[in-house]
Amino acid sequence: MCRQEKAATSSNWLLLYNGSLLLCLLLMLGLEYTGDQTLMHSAIYYRVLGIIVPVVLVAIGRASGGRWRITMLAAMYTVLWLAGELDLPFIPGTGKAGSRVLRPSRIWSRSAFPALVLPGAIVLDFILGRFASRSDTGKALIAGAGFVARDSSRELAIRVFHDVSLRAQLDFSP
Repeated sequence: MCRQEKAATSSNWLLLYNGSLLLCLLLMLGLEYTGDQTLMHSAIYYRVLGIIVPVVLVAIGRASGGRWRITMLAAMYTVLWLAGELDLPFIPGTGKAGSRVLRPSRIWSRSAFPALVLPGAIVLDFILGRFASRSDTGKALIAGAGFVARDSSRELAIRVFHDVSLRAQLDFSP
């Protein structure tokens, strides 16, 4: 491998790392709408994730080139977010002087589990790789439909499982 190929490879990894940091930053800004589990049952949760996640994943993934770059970017985001979550309890935390704190804490508290973007990234990578010869508009329509279908199938599976367990709890027949 020559120097130019090594430089290109390292710059691609640096681009993916910076893209995962960008995704962490943007999802941290949207944490107001995605951090609470009760908001998963409203449209604002999916609007925020639908605006932020696919745009960053596809933009950085296509800029870096290569296969499965979107999945690598999503995996790097997940690892970075979890590393930050595991690191927070070791940072000492104190309240502001003179503030009224009902429950004083000596450590930083953790936020929510990272948004699960890895399955959507796999779907995007598969669709964009499979339909590479199509126009950009066609790829965008197919990838958007695939990303939404992945979210819908997850919600459908959760709802079906919940309904089955609920029916089992309410079934009084011997």
